[in-house]
Amino acid sequence: MSILRERFSSTSAELSSKKAGTMSSFSVETGSDNIDEGTSTDNKMDENHSVTLFGRRFNRFVMVTHINIFLYSCGFWVQQAVFPYLTKQLGADPVTFGYLQTTFAVVQLAGGPLFGRFGDLFGSRQAMMLAFASASLSYFLLFISSSIPLLFVSRLPSVFMHAMQGEQSGNTSLALKARPELESWG
Repeated sequence: MSILRERFSSTSAELSSKKAGTMSSFSVETGSDNIDEGTSTDNKMDENHSVTLFGRRFNRFVMVTHINIFLYSCGFWVQQAVFPYLTKQLGADPVTFGYLQTTFAVVQLAGGPLFGRFGDLFGSRQAMMLAFASASLSYFLLFISSSIPLLFVSRLPSVFMHAMQGEQSGNTSLALKARPELESWG
């Protein structure tokens, strides 16, 4: 593991020195899990934005995001299990159920680029809020569905149900803020 850290530190130091024209202050503490850039203000900032759980420190944003993604996934899979039962109770035939599933897939496919652009313009936090709000609206409409047309309407808010992609975007932007030299890697 320390070999990888040393190799990583030398590679990032080379990239930083090429970019800035000077030697990098990047250093690695061997024998521990912390990679330190050598500034005390970074350590203070890490303490303010971290949560200690089971003796390990985690970034608060990442921890809250993972908990929200877990709840989002639970809601999604509960909805997936209830959906066939609900369509059968409302008198839909298998072809209509197929149309409902196709509508969901097409709406999500069309919403992917829109969600990505929204995240680029407004940031990952707002994109995550949009994803959770659209999931909540979709689940609420599914809850109050009393007819087949309302089932189709409940699929429309899923255009922005891309919380997993929003989480990846947030974690990537968080990593780039912590380690700006990673941005030059492409």
